[in-house]
Amino acid sequence: MDLQQLREEKLLQWEGDRQLAFEVTSGWWEIQECQVLAPVWDGLFLQHPELKEALQPRDRLHIALGGGLRVPQGQGWLEGHLPKVTVYGFQPTVAVTLTEVRTGSIYLPEDHRSTNQPWDLPADLPPGTYQIQVRGGTAHQERFLKILSWGDLSLASLE
Repeated sequence: MDLQQLREEKLLQWEGDRQLAFEVTSGWWEIQECQVLAPVWDGLFLQHPELKEALQPRDRLHIALGGGLRVPQGQGWLEGHLPKVTVYGFQPTVAVTLTEVRTGSIYLPEDHRSTNQPWDLPADLPPGTYQIQVRGGTAHQERFLKILSWGDLSLASLE
């Protein structure tokens, strides 16, 4: 079975065994709490190549922003109510740099953070657009974050 092969190759892990999962359609099982452990899937041949396509990681690093007070229509986050940052990756740590785009001011110069764990941005970041860059091994990723002040907000019209 393909899933067992992926588990034996240390590419996937999950708690328990397949009998604890439930069958979604004939021949396909949903396994909860499943985690991809490694990015190297080259040279892996499965009976169901579509399973490999669905599970194989696309990016070696991913920057996620969550929580905080988001401004409507995805315009950014409100000053003083910033999101937490989580860098998902296969390395234990990554180097993080946070730069304000307009001025070039660096707020986190090559700070090292654990992957797969949320962390706080500096609480005193002023309004502006920031570039979050992360580097781990040969992988590199960046994401932009916009912080708005209360004065940047406009009132919604009531209908």
